[in-house]
This record gives sequence, C-alpha cells and structure tokens, in this order.
Amino acid sequence: MPSWKANKHPSNNSRGKTMHSMYTVCMLEQIVTHFNQHVDLTSQSIELLAAPIHDSASMLCQSMLTQNTVLCAGSLHSTRIADQFCCYMQHHYQHERPALPCVSLCDVDTDHLISNLTALGKPGDSLLFFKHPDCNTNITQLITTCEQLNIHAIICGGLHVAQNNFKNTQNCISIPSEDAMSVMQVQYVIMHTLCSLIDYQLFNHQG
Repeated sequence: MPSWKANKHPSNNSRGKTMHSMYTVCMLEQIVTHFNQHVDLTSQSIELLAAPIHDSASMLCQSMLTQNTVLCAGSLHSTRIADQFCCYMQHHYQHERPALPCVSLCDVDTDHLISNLTALGKPGDSLLFFKHPDCNTNITQLITTCEQLNIHAIICGGLHVAQNNFKNTQNCISIPSEDAMSVMQVQYVIMHTLCSLIDYQLFNHQG
C-alpha cells in the first residue's frame, strides 16, 4: 500500500498521542496528590490520636477481661469498617487465638441503633462506633444512652465529633478532617491499629 494512504491523516495521529500523554500526566498527578493528601492526614492524626487510640484499646480490653462484650456499629459506608473489626475479633487478626466477644449492631438510624444497644447491651460493655461524616447520627443522644446503660462509648469520626460532651467513661477519636473518603481511610487504619493493640494486650501478639 502506498505510504500516502497508510498515513492519510498524520496530524490526527500526532494529536491523539499528545492528548493521551496529557491525560496520562494528569492522572499521574492525581495519583500523587491523592497519596500525598492521605500521608498528610495520617501524619496529622498520629500526634492527635495516639493517646485516644491507646485509651480506646485499653477500654475494649477491659470489657473483654471482665466477661463483657464489645458492641460495634458504624453509619453509612463506615458500617463496613465496623463489620470488619467484629469479624477480626470473632475469628483472628494476624495470629491464631480464641474468639473474642464482639457483636455487630445494625445502624439504620439513631433510634434503631439505640434500640439495639438497649436490647443487647449490659453494664460494663463497650460500644465502638465508626461515624461517617455524611451521616446525621445523633452522637449526643448515643453517648447519653451509653451513660444511662453504664456502657463505655468510643466514637471514631471526623472533626465535628469532638464537639460533643464526652464523659470519663467515653472516648472520642476525632480525625482532623470532614472529607468523607479521607475520614474513612484513616478509620480503616485506626480499626487495624485497635485490632493489633487488643491482640498485644490480651495475648502479647506483636503485629
């Protein structure tokens, strides 16, 4: 085939390659930006949340050691994080060990969650709640119910969670962001950290 027919529109081919290169560079920049934002938020969270995470792990272990139960729940997409935590407790995390007493609660809305908490919770239990920033769960009502039932409360959410009035038997893990995806990313890190600390405190497993 003559060369002039094989390359009938050379300018179009060149333009297509240029556009592809531009899209590739743009996507790579977005990838780098996304990772940098995650690293920045995680770095900010380390100093702010190390103590609350430590205290929360100790609170959860105390409930288990006194033959009580950890009640775990989440709102919207953070429900998956709560379910995964419960699965790790009931089976194992990084090391083989006996099942630990942990129950996953459904969170359709605040009233439903409180209803489950009232029906299943008992004094000395602990509630671990992962709040999604886009959900309007009434945290004040939730921690008030826990106080009335003598249940320890641990609330893990975005920046606005810290605005609630927490008591001595309650703990707040407030991630310094209100961006939903960023908060969930750090919630996953916190969930895994709690699992590791619980295994270490109860079984001396270092992971």
